[in-house]
Amino acid sequence: MTHPAVAVVGTRSAEDRRDRRVEILRRFIVVDIAACFLAGTGVMTLALIVGSAWAVVVAIAAFIGAGTLALALIPLRRGSLSTPFWIIAGVNWGVSLVCAFVAPVAWPICVAAAFVPAAAAGLFTSARRAREVAIVSVGTATVIAALGVLQDVTEFSSQLPRYAPEITLIIGMPLVALVLVVAAQANTNELQSMVTDMQIVNDELEASRVRVVVATDAARRKIERDLHDGAQQRLVGMALQLSTAREQLRTDPERAVNTLASVRDQVRNTQADLRSLVRGVYPPVLTEHGLGPALQALCDSQTRPVRTRIDATPRLPPEVEAAGYFCALEAMQNAAKHAGPDAVIDLDLVEVAGGITFEVRDDGRGFTDEAVSGGHGFTNMVDRIGAAGGDLEILSEIGVGTTVRATLPSTWASGSAHRE
Repeated sequence: MTHPAVAVVGTRSAEDRRDRRVEILRRFIVVDIAACFLAGTGVMTLALIVGSAWAVVVAIAAFIGAGTLALALIPLRRGSLSTPFWIIAGVNWGVSLVCAFVAPVAWPICVAAAFVPAAAAGLFTSARRAREVAIVSVGTATVIAALGVLQDVTEFSSQLPRYAPEITLIIGMPLVALVLVVAAQANTNELQSMVTDMQIVNDELEASRVRVVVATDAARRKIERDLHDGAQQRLVGMALQLSTAREQLRTDPERAVNTLASVRDQVRNTQADLRSLVRGVYPPVLTEHGLGPALQALCDSQTRPVRTRIDATPRLPPEVEAAGYFCALEAMQNAAKHAGPDAVIDLDLVEVAGGITFEVRDDGRGFTDEAVSGGHGFTNMVDRIGAAGGDLEILSEIGVGTTVRATLPSTWASGSAHRE
């Protein structure tokens, strides 16, 4: 059984970070559900022992918190991080306030618990939201401290067994401290992971920069050879023929006419060669009409039919359009060369939020991991799309085919890398 070969630039590190955060938040929710359920069960048992209605209130609050946390798993399955986190934070603050009101003796534990959302906010929210979480945590902790120190409306603490408050603090404080440490450690690990990802991206950009310079120099040399071996030689030959025609005009006008006709034909051929050379460097249709028409013209010029779905798309910066055009050209050339004579090639171009996406697919032979990750053509595509600030994904499986999917932004900044 073969496995699909995959190569990605731009998107995979961001997706991996989101997947890691989703898993971390899922574990937090599961642990919080278990903690709330166990706490509710324990307090309900205590309520039966001491006969306190206030203990029942705390137990009910814990059970409600566990149910609410279970609901947070629903948006988490859809990939949302912010909504489940705010649910966790709200349950945390609410249960802490209830516990501090009913059992003031536990207020130090509740204060520490109120800061758990602030310790974990950096993983799951934006910087601005994290500051808001910190402010709410400080405010909640202040209210909890006031409830614990300034009131004892329920007199629940006096109903507890003699050593229960001390045991509660001794057991509860280390547990809450452990949660705080775990949240802080998760933030640290994620920060280190992001630093590592950035270092990898920087190394890839440096290698890409070197490859672009080498490729540019090679392209210049190729153009120079094409001009030297093609147009230049034709021009030299035409200059010699014109000199011959000038001499023939004095001695044999009829032969001079034939010579000039030959020069005219060579001028036309030279024009065609130059037009073809310019079209290979940068197609005029791309400059004049944009990426969609240029890709349609490219598909129409292929030796085998290419099925297209090209929607009307906005004009993009020239550098971005060039990256998309030559990446699609490389993908179609690879498909025509390696997919097999019976493979069907498709090209789709659609507008998406913030840019465009194009996809070149074939149902041919497919590639191995080594071919996808190390092929010169694939490296060129990665360099072009990465330099334009886009995302590239290459999927291939032996016997199934290959898909090249690229997303390009509607803006472009020289020297800037794509950022999450």
